[in-house]
Amino acid sequence: MSHSLSPEEIPEGWTTDPDYIDFLDGEWGRIAKRCGLENPIPIMHTTPESGEIQGGQMTFDIYEIIRPTTLDGILKKIRDKKERLIKTRELEQVPTQEDLERAKENEKAGRALMEKMQSPGFLDWAMSQDWSK
Repeated sequence: MSHSLSPEEIPEGWTTDPDYIDFLDGEWGRIAKRCGLENPIPIMHTTPESGEIQGGQMTFDIYEIIRPTTLDGILKKIRDKKERLIKTRELEQVPTQEDLERAKENEKAGRALMEKMQSPGFLDWAMSQDWSK
């Protein structure tokens, strides 16, 4: 299912520019999977000029819009400056198999580094490196 908005439908302070809404390849894609979202499709995002941060970017949370239930209804609330009346709920994140495997790899790498740091001469080696590069 694809949603494309005409320029006239996009509320002030919002954009459908792919540079702002195409963010599911990175961490947000993993967060969407943790929330049980199979194929999320970003529709629009606030512009930097709006000063707004949407989608819980400070805490990496995703919220489901409960009311209104249609895109037209959501757009109307935004256009009428009644965004605070949009009812949402935070989606629960459940670690995926990929998360568990990544955590296991990170733990293994951390243990290997700790063992390396305990080896004779490591401190001398670390101090002699040029870490400015």
